[in-house]
Amino acid sequence: MKSWLRDDLAAVWGEQNPFDIVNAQKGVVYRDKEGRRTLRFELNGRGYFLKLHQGVGWKEIFKNLMQGRAPVLGASNEHDAIRKLERLKIDTLSIAGYGYRGINPATRLSFLITDELTSVESLEDFCGRWPLQPPTFDLKQKLIRRIATIARKLHAAGINHRDFYLCHFLLETNGNTITAENLDTKHLYLMDLHRAQIRASVPRRWLIKDLGALYYSALDIGLNRRDIYRFLRTYTQKSLRATLMDDSEFWLAVSERARRIYMRDHRREPQSQAWLPRLSLLEAFNAGRRNLPLNDPLELIVNGLEKTFTAESVPRLLPRKRVVMKGMLDNETVILKLFKRSRSGARNIQKEIAGAERVTKASIKSPALLGRCVTPCNNYEGLIYSYIANAAELSDGWLQFDDLQKQYWLDQIMRIMYALHEVGAYQDDIHANNFLLQEQTLYLLDLGSVKTTTAPLRRKQRLANLGQLIAQFTIGERALFKSALAWYAQQSQWPLDATLKSQLDQYIDIAWQARKRDYLGKALRVCSLTAYEHSLSRVWAYRRTWQCDDLVHFLEDPDAYLARGELIKAGNSATVTKAAINGQPVIIKRYNIKNWRHAVSRSLRPTRAEHSWRYAHLLELAGIDSCKPIAFLELRLGPLRSTAYFICEWIDAPDLLQVENQRSLTEVELNALHSLLQQMLACRLTHGDFKANNLLLRNNSIAMIDLDAMCEHSSDQSFRRALTRDLSRLLRNWPVDTPIHRQIKPMIDETLAQLGQL
Repeated sequence: MKSWLRDDLAAVWGEQNPFDIVNAQKGVVYRDKEGRRTLRFELNGRGYFLKLHQGVGWKEIFKNLMQGRAPVLGASNEHDAIRKLERLKIDTLSIAGYGYRGINPATRLSFLITDELTSVESLEDFCGRWPLQPPTFDLKQKLIRRIATIARKLHAAGINHRDFYLCHFLLETNGNTITAENLDTKHLYLMDLHRAQIRASVPRRWLIKDLGALYYSALDIGLNRRDIYRFLRTYTQKSLRATLMDDSEFWLAVSERARRIYMRDHRREPQSQAWLPRLSLLEAFNAGRRNLPLNDPLELIVNGLEKTFTAESVPRLLPRKRVVMKGMLDNETVILKLFKRSRSGARNIQKEIAGAERVTKASIKSPALLGRCVTPCNNYEGLIYSYIANAAELSDGWLQFDDLQKQYWLDQIMRIMYALHEVGAYQDDIHANNFLLQEQTLYLLDLGSVKTTTAPLRRKQRLANLGQLIAQFTIGERALFKSALAWYAQQSQWPLDATLKSQLDQYIDIAWQARKRDYLGKALRVCSLTAYEHSLSRVWAYRRTWQCDDLVHFLEDPDAYLARGELIKAGNSATVTKAAINGQPVIIKRYNIKNWRHAVSRSLRPTRAEHSWRYAHLLELAGIDSCKPIAFLELRLGPLRSTAYFICEWIDAPDLLQVENQRSLTEVELNALHSLLQQMLACRLTHGDFKANNLLLRNNSIAMIDLDAMCEHSSDQSFRRALTRDLSRLLRNWPVDTPIHRQIKPMIDETLAQLGQL
């Protein structure tokens, strides 16, 4: 045990135990969380701040250790940092008292008492007025140099702050207007040092974190790029030229750190004039950025001639590997497909050229290959294709087509595939996105995935490629291939018999399983569809199309967001709320932990939120109507799962039970239910809680909700048992003598008969 009190406190508290006094101290509480209590109190007309650390507990200690962070166990960290800053002549808090008691780090009691800083203003507030009330040039320049000097002295002494934002700098004002003339007479205090780390030297990554945080907090206060250069000169004590040449990689890392924080908090790129020179298109591509700077001229050597390409849009992007851009090559609109120079990049270019040759041989329409190109730095190479004007990908309008239109275009695709197969080629990545539709003409895209082999293709290869095509479409759309398959079999002189159907079904299933694995994998990783983050304290994912401030606020404090919504269900195991994300109504479902036994049982299993998220994606892929997934979040302690949240779209439609109280089902609604049951059979899916309340009627279809217990079965026996339970559960919603029971009963009997044939 150790304690120390300055004379002014010792004179008042005398011989009393300081730990008893600080434990009982009353005042205005500013923080009371995670074992740390901060309050302001007065003594003899003088203000003080007390930080009382009462032990963070082993849970918090293990949490920090599992996240690779040193836990803050008491007041000693801040005490040591303040003393170090005093020796460095950096203005900071004045210590009036300090003490610690106990050996156990989880329950150790410690306190720190500092003088209240009066007549001060944080730089976040002081500089936050600059966009509307610009400071004088001299004032801004002096303040920038002063902050840079503090940062340099701090880091040179082996201290990193870990919360190095402008809000933690307090400028003494004494009620006066701050000017360039009186700034030097004012104290500039650095505070909130309880997480500071002290070493012999600061590791590079912590320098980047500190400076990135400071840069982030200065982006929207009206600075320009020259102001940032002034900071760099003062911080590095070198010329700007030497700094940008010798340490460019370090300062780019600082900028990237600031950008990531800004994107996390604002969900958009920084637009500040203080932003350091942005990455060029190629630098951004190589850095893994998903938003490449457009209208950024790119010098290319095309077929031996120097030309300039200006990107207008990016239809395809695989960061650090491949990018497809539409833009202007001198005065001609073209498509540029650029690869990072490597062995795989060279192979991909050769595949593109070979695919273009084979497509031309098959007389299939596709964008013309205009030539090869390379960047002057010789680090990137690619191909240039002609641009097809007034065209769109077939997938863009697919959902608006009726069945006759879909069948027509599937027939055209089948003819393209037959022509490819006849010349010994096949499209290995066949789907609607790889066809361009211009009026009534189809163009084949992605020639790099056109594989070449002996001509013509063997039957096995043809069936595998046809199965790959058919698996790209929903269960309901696969029936539209009937006429196209009959035409293909006739052209290939194949008997259209049960053997052909059985073989094709096997290849469709193989391709479907591969496509399903890939799509569900995208739901839980960073890609163009999903934003994803996995840490030791939480896991979350959301659809990028829903990215907005509301979603950011939800991820930061889900319970607060939940509380603002309209409560629909307050169950013991789940709480359901209707809320709004970006002005759109949504359902937020929180899966609660009921008690410690429940916590243990759920800790190592996938959460029900993740389960619902995955199955919502699976249903979407299969073309089964359901609630569209928006986001999920699960709280963790390392590998142990805890409370979880799932957000999906709000479906404003009546459920089947509500409909029955008013009328019988129409023929369209009965067909929709029959189609749903057939889709579940085809996909071997069961709901687990297949009651009428979980089936909603919308747009002449039936949407399933509440996917917590949904299951995809690999065993015939378990599928029969589970689907039989589902169908029985559905039928039990209505008494035997009701009209809707009589309507549905024959349909369920038919499904059970089909189930028995599996």
